[in-house]
Amino acid sequence: MPISYEVFMRHAEKVTKNATKINPTRPVLAGVFHHEDGSLVVTDSHRLYKAFGTHHDKDLGSVITPKGKKIEGNYPPVDRLMPYNDPQQEIVFEVGELLQAADILYHTGMVAKEREWISILEIRPLLLPLLES
Repeated sequence: MPISYEVFMRHAEKVTKNATKINPTRPVLAGVFHHEDGSLVVTDSHRLYKAFGTHHDKDLGSVITPKGKKIEGNYPPVDRLMPYNDPQQEIVFEVGELLQAADILYHTGMVAKEREWISILEIRPLLLPLLES
């Protein structure tokens, strides 16, 4: 589900409030880049957020602060930092099952600690054949 423009801008305010302190030579980091593909991008040089499918009436390619002020300048090229190819592997978890597994591991560790057992949890990569379409 896409995030609304208003919600993204509220969250962007938290990122941009210290952006010029972190990188004073880049005043454009105090704003949100309205990408030509319609997405929104905000970064402070340490964190990067991008939202797709956000509907707005702002000029594409512009940088606008969360308060609505337009900033002149070029936004840093952040597209190369995010992979856009289709994922080769995808893992889907049922939240309830994941929480139950975490609970089991936690309690196993507690029992092992009480009984002074040495507990080792070894996680090996699961090798699955890739299905070709």
